[in-house]
This record gives sequence, C-alpha cells and structure tokens, in this order.
Amino acid sequence: MIDGGMVMTNAEYRAKAAISRSDLFHIGVSPQKFRYAMDNPSPKTPSLIFGGAFHKYLLEPESFGEEYAVVPELNRRTKAGKEEWEAFSAIHAGKDLICAEDLQTIQEMAESVMRNKYAAALISKSRHELSFFWTDE
Repeated sequence: MIDGGMVMTNAEYRAKAAISRSDLFHIGVSPQKFRYAMDNPSPKTPSLIFGGAFHKYLLEPESFGEEYAVVPELNRRTKAGKEEWEAFSAIHAGKDLICAEDLQTIQEMAESVMRNKYAAALISKSRHELSFFWTDE
C-alpha cells in the first residue's frame, strides 16, 4: 500500500472482480451498453497495444518489460526461426508484443513529452497508476 493506493500491473488490475474506471464510461451511456461490454470484452487491437505500451513506457518505464516484449527479427519459415520463436514465446507468455519499430516510436514520443517542461514536471513529480478499490454500499 502507498497512501491508500496499490501498485499493480494492468493484468492484476484487470483480474480484480471490480468495475474499472473505463468500465464506468459504458454505464454513463446506458446500463445496456455496460452489460454488453462486460459480457463481450473488446479484443486488444494493435492500436490499443501500442497505446498501452506508450502509456506504460512514459509513466512506468521501470516495469515496462513486465508487461511488454519486443519481438526479435527472425524468419519463422525456417526451423531455426521457429525454434527461436517458440523460445521467445515461452519466455514472454502473457505479455503484449510490439515490434522494434514501434518501440523506437514509443521512445521518441516519450522523449518529446519529456522535453516539454510542464509535462516533465507533472510526470516526474507525481505518482502514477495507483489503484484504489472500495465497496459502494
């Protein structure tokens, strides 16, 4: 616990039997939209993975590797490439995968944000991604 908030990975946060902040957006539209979203979770699109990776890299770079892995360049049509892919997949099971080019873009985006003195001050002088849970009686 850190001042009432818990630091946890996104996977740990999503695994909780709770309604998340983003889930509340659905209920703000209608209870039916909320129920549908709960019963039919959206698949992770490449854009959502990229956005999540940028978010993690900018706000929690020290734990980026816990949730994301950069796919190495290899030829999966060859026996050696297939073996390398299997080993890589086993080591990084459960992580979202991004390519090296996307990581380069994410790094450049983060550097751009941090060159802005106001953004840099907000990011460097605050705590990020603390999770709070409560029961609304």
